[in-house]
Amino acid sequence: MNILQHCTTPNFGLGLALGLFLSGYQLFSQDYRVGAYTKLPVKVVNCVAIDFQNTKWIATESGVYSLVGDNLQLQMPTDVKSMATNIIFIDEIGNKWIGTYNAQVYCLTTSKQWKYYTFKDFGDFVVSGLALDSEQNMWVALYENAIVKQDSKGQRTIFTPENSNLESNRIFALFVDKHDGVWAGTEKGLFFLEKGEKKWKQEKLKGQINAIAEYDGSLWITMLTNENTEFWKYDKFKEWKQVPLPQEILKDRIKEIAFDVEGKCWLAASKIACLNKEKWTIYGKEQGFSSEAALDVVTDLQGQVWVGTEGKGLFTVGQQHAQVVEQKNEPILAEPTLNTNKVVNLADISTITDNILNKNIKLNIAFEQSKAVLTISSLLELDKLAKLLKENSDYQIEIAGHTDNIGNPVANQKLSEERSEAVKNYLVLQKVQAERVKTIGYGGSKPITDNKNEKTRPFNRRVEMVLMKKK
Repeated sequence: MNILQHCTTPNFGLGLALGLFLSGYQLFSQDYRVGAYTKLPVKVVNCVAIDFQNTKWIATESGVYSLVGDNLQLQMPTDVKSMATNIIFIDEIGNKWIGTYNAQVYCLTTSKQWKYYTFKDFGDFVVSGLALDSEQNMWVALYENAIVKQDSKGQRTIFTPENSNLESNRIFALFVDKHDGVWAGTEKGLFFLEKGEKKWKQEKLKGQINAIAEYDGSLWITMLTNENTEFWKYDKFKEWKQVPLPQEILKDRIKEIAFDVEGKCWLAASKIACLNKEKWTIYGKEQGFSSEAALDVVTDLQGQVWVGTEGKGLFTVGQQHAQVVEQKNEPILAEPTLNTNKVVNLADISTITDNILNKNIKLNIAFEQSKAVLTISSLLELDKLAKLLKENSDYQIEIAGHTDNIGNPVANQKLSEERSEAVKNYLVLQKVQAERVKTIGYGGSKPITDNKNEKTRPFNRRVEMVLMKKK
């Protein structure tokens, strides 16, 4: 269910492709610890997403919680008393998109404003899938009803078994790939809608499709059949290859797939399963995972794994940051130590202080795809920056553009430079002196997370600034 995360991973695919499908799998152990996060007052955790600052956003039956260090807060619109949430993902700008149990979608923007979309004219159905494509079309799966595409103008296209060749309205997973192809995981198999097309195509996999993920240029799918659960890789979107699963989860419904910062693959099932190259590790009750139903798994920017469960709350798996103690026969996780060098958001700055000088400050802005053209939604952020600079004339800034490493490096370098220049040009239009704004482009040379993971690659496409005193 998680689009950005989640999460946010190097050189995993090669070793897997060379060895896994020939040699089968082995079980092995690692120095990882499992812990239960006990501060969350809710026991049903449907989904977890990770944002650019490594904040955890937790979708529960009682609303959405944010977790920063040991600070846990319920995040709700002021006029909403209850919000049972099933899914959450974070887009490339940092907006949080939330799907509910009753056909509603909320968006918490980077400016901390709530937007609301209702699909109740279809009935009170659970939002079982939620995604955006590169043209900002919203894709919503309403379990047991329909898939709805809503464009930026509010126009809707509806796909049901009655009006399309989508054979089932029991939709368990919805995913938009990097080519804007839409994948629907249903009770009767996997369906694909190519960008610009109106007819769905049924793919090879014909069973209950429960999870879809994209990693290292390939699609990863879990499917439950009458006999067993199957794990498939659509290698480079060209060839289907089955990945052998360990016996411990062979009959399970695998709800989610995630890849961590080292390229290991994690599965959420009755136990937590981790695939590292050709070897599986299983985390169950003996390892401290007391739930029998993991609903979601995601990895954060430090490699910590977070697992949402049915009835047992939130768990983590980690090597360095997890510390387990015993209380009432259940493992408890001490709070992970967060990276103190994290990027600051402009939205967090109200006044200029010495502790933010000469540090990377992220601008929550966006551009048209592969262009140096600012989107309209970016202008509020830049207006705030212009106001800050005009009120503090003793300071100057450097604007740095960054891209991922996909495509031609020369073109990426040029694009990063043009995007930083576009920011400067807008600030100058807002009466900021040009000599106070320096620009630089780094292309894809300074990633903050691995580029192989399609869920975390967008973190590398960013614009940052450094605030300095005038010399």
